[in-house]
Amino acid sequence: MSFESAESGDSPISAMDLALYAEGLLDSAGCARVEGLLQRYPQLRGCCAGWSGVDASVLSEDGRGVATERVAELGMAERPVSSRRNWVSLSAAVLLVTAVVAAWRNAEAGAFDATLSVTERALQSAGAELPIELQRSRQSLERLQKSFWISDQQMRRRNRLLAESILAQVGMERKHVSPLEFADRPDLYPPLELCGQAVALLRDVESDDVQSREVLTDALCTTSEIRGWLAAVQRFQRDLPFSDQYALSAAAALDGLRAAPDGQHRLMLLNLLFRAAHKGGMDGRLPAAGGGLVPAEPVLLPQLRELLLSLPGDSVETAVNDWKQLSVPLGMAISRLPVSSFQDHLAMMGICNTLGMRLRAEHLPAQLVLQQGIQLAEQVSGAEQDLTFQLTYGRLLGNLADNMAGSASIPDELAQREKAVQHFRGVTRRMVSQELQSELCWVTARQLLLLYVAEKQGLQPASRVDEYLGALKQITDDLTSFEGAQMSLHEIELIRAIHADREGRASLGQGLVHSARAAEMESRGSIADQEVNRRLFAAFRDSAYCCSQPEFASILKMYGIE
Repeated sequence: MSFESAESGDSPISAMDLALYAEGLLDSAGCARVEGLLQRYPQLRGCCAGWSGVDASVLSEDGRGVATERVAELGMAERPVSSRRNWVSLSAAVLLVTAVVAAWRNAEAGAFDATLSVTERALQSAGAELPIELQRSRQSLERLQKSFWISDQQMRRRNRLLAESILAQVGMERKHVSPLEFADRPDLYPPLELCGQAVALLRDVESDDVQSREVLTDALCTTSEIRGWLAAVQRFQRDLPFSDQYALSAAAALDGLRAAPDGQHRLMLLNLLFRAAHKGGMDGRLPAAGGGLVPAEPVLLPQLRELLLSLPGDSVETAVNDWKQLSVPLGMAISRLPVSSFQDHLAMMGICNTLGMRLRAEHLPAQLVLQQGIQLAEQVSGAEQDLTFQLTYGRLLGNLADNMAGSASIPDELAQREKAVQHFRGVTRRMVSQELQSELCWVTARQLLLLYVAEKQGLQPASRVDEYLGALKQITDDLTSFEGAQMSLHEIELIRAIHADREGRASLGQGLVHSARAAEMESRGSIADQEVNRRLFAAFRDSAYCCSQPEFASILKMYGIE
């Protein structure tokens, strides 16, 4: 029989060891093992005392047997008790740990859900101003991290609510941070950075998570819209490579359409996509996967073909080589989609406006599409303070007037242009916007030139020309700033020629270099464009200022004007 103790390690203690220890014959290592055993089992000390004085060599086999039995009895008596106690202690510990863990799990999950619920209420109450509760909720959501106790469903809900709160912040930032300040560094525009954060939170959302995909689509739609704004600023304010921003706007719109192809943002995304491609996005560049930039058209064109095939309509040939071939079929297919909400009306108005400009060379189709957009605008009520609506409506009116040039009578064209002018005059009295001022400049300048033509034909009094010249001088800081008006340079030269003649000062003119260049290029254009320019230059044949310019004689000769 041997007995193992915690102190004995791998060496068992036998009855002989106890006897030798009692006689002082055990080595130091053995003594240490026995003393450890005696501390645990004091009953064995009696055995040691009974063996004292007995020589180890004369210990009988019987004596050894008695000692062995006593050690065995102690072992049998102690082990079950120790085992039972250990199991009871272990069970109690396990139960305690389980209770603590369950409480911890429930507390963490409950706190997580409570934060989500607070954010939902704050988002529902967010209106024109961002409530402080939503800002605090967003900070709380940002601190919430994935843990062992948080379910995937809770984490998806957290990401969606965080993205929604970020987009609410985007709406406020856009009111207070001008894109003009970031024209040369658009990627640092704060609302755009926030949109990037929202998209990153939801980029890999599952297809069956409808709510999250709607928020993702909203973020991509806002991204596309902001990129379009930045492109417009670069184009008209800083002369920067705006095509890249339009390309990024188109790419974001396509991503949004893939995220929720039949969602509530569908028409708005199609409007942003079609406008960005029309404005120059296909000439821009997009970031490459491995870094750097690549041409946008090879990347976007296949996606646009696929989009066209997904739209209802007649079968069309989609094996096209460039955007110019695809733009009209795509625009026509989009323009046939149904509209319901105000946002749908607004988006379709924009689509009709862009398509009308694409169809400029085809007078009747362009007129029908532009009239469709105007009819949609006239069906809307209560949009007096909506800037996008007012801009789009006025552009439709002005573009319809441009489309009438050369095909309609001068009185009819004047009447249509007057509608556009009165629209933008009325809106600029109610709203402050650089875009509105630019559009008012465009329609006023075109009306001034047409009034000048009408005056020379005896259809309008000179006072009307003077009235519009004065209005345009006020809009353009005495004809020094036509930024954003999308006026041709030869039109600006002719407007300054009118001013020079009215004031009798040749120094107020700016020459006719661009006019001569336009006459040479547009003489090879469409018949309607040639007629419009011929009519315009013919009105200036008696202009003292124009006749003083060396280029004017060649311009008149080019158009066969006597």
